Amino acid sequence: MRVVLFFLLIPIYYFSSAAALPVVSKGELDLTTWNTQQLPAISLAGEWRFYWQALLTFNQLDSEPYALAQLTIPWNEQKIDGKALPKNGYATYALKIKLPPTTQEVAFVVPAVFNSYAFWVNDKLICSSGQPGRNEAETTPKWKPQTVRVPVNSPNMVVLFQIANFQNTRGGCAEVMRIGDAAYLTRLSTIYYTTGKALVVFCALLFVAGIAVYYLTEAKGYLHLAFLGFAYMLRFLFSDLYLASDFEINLPWLVAAKIEYATVPLIVFAAATFVSGIYPKEFKRAARIFFQASSFFALLGIILVPSAALTPMLLLLQVLGLSLAAYSAISIFRAIVINRTGAWVTALSMGVLIAVASYNVYTFIMVIDLNRTFIHIGYACALGLSAFSLMYRTPVRLKQEDSEMLRYEDLYGK
Repeated sequence: MRVVLFFLLIPIYYFSSAAALPVVSKGELDLTTWNTQQLPAISLAGEWRFYWQALLTFNQLDSEPYALAQLTIPWNEQKIDGKALPKNGYATYALKIKLPPTTQEVAFVVPAVFNSYAFWVNDKLICSSGQPGRNEAETTPKWKPQTVRVPVNSPNMVVLFQIANFQNTRGGCAEVMRIGDAAYLTRLSTIYYTTGKALVVFCALLFVAGIAVYYLTEAKGYLHLAFLGFAYMLRFLFSDLYLASDFEINLPWLVAAKIEYATVPLIVFAAATFVSGIYPKEFKRAARIFFQASSFFALLGIILVPSAALTPMLLLLQVLGLSLAAYSAISIFRAIVINRTGAWVTALSMGVLIAVASYNVYTFIMVIDLNRTFIHIGYACALGLSAFSLMYRTPVRLKQEDSEMLRYEDLYGK
């Protein structure tokens, strides 16, 4: 319980200490007075040196001209040296860091980028995701965040982040990189990956159990739950931490990227089917058909379009998901008003899901660190409550309500 509470309070800690954080400016960060006990992790958002159309090594940096760019904003979404850059291309970001003289080891949280990277400290390659190159043939795209430990031999450290994109998506980085106490960040990463994998297993169990119970009872709610669990399992495998590779699932980048985008309409389709199945009077048939059809066409579009069209589709997918959340909330409220059995359980599940999704969107918009433990626990609770609601919303109970109970419209009109 203490561990869970500690990680739930991490965002509050970051907000409360924001005023004291050192700032990355003009390609440099002074951490000579850094106390890792008081501040175990520091954001590296800010102005990095930026070398466009160059994959430079440590020894080449000072001999090449550079601009300044924000690391957490894709290069095609900011003006760099007064210029607008294209999506496709390659670049080297560089940052000089001054550490306390007694520092022996640090860790870096290296985010996923668009769409390949090599992360260097001084002249040593620390980790990579895919292979950045100077053209499409030399580049291998891959999305994979990593937390890496780096021994410190000198208080003056130079970090190089080589990034390449030739897939017509956003170019560069859109997330926060962090430096921190090695033990702290490693422990945090271990917990995030452990809870993430546990969530994937939990969703897989929901899928298997739902199929099994449906086979034994023919209660369609469990079949819908199984599909919902499967959709979320794919979501957690192919987004955020990209856990698919940890389960030895290695797919071509474009296939993996399309699966990530496809999980949104899959979840919308499954969720609409699930909620309408257990509240057929409140979640109208026409609405169910609308969300199912919209999800189907969105999924078809994701399959057919090139990678360049994936990012523009994101807004439409978000609108579809928010529309379902709003309509589901209204439907569940109707069920509560007329005292449907188990409606409060479903409402609680919906509330947890909305809270988690809102937090996820907020961290994305504000470009701040995501507390993945909160996310994983939240989704597990929401899905668990959805499964629990089926104990109330049985086929027998639905038939009784259909013949005995008043509908919302009977009390309040259309």
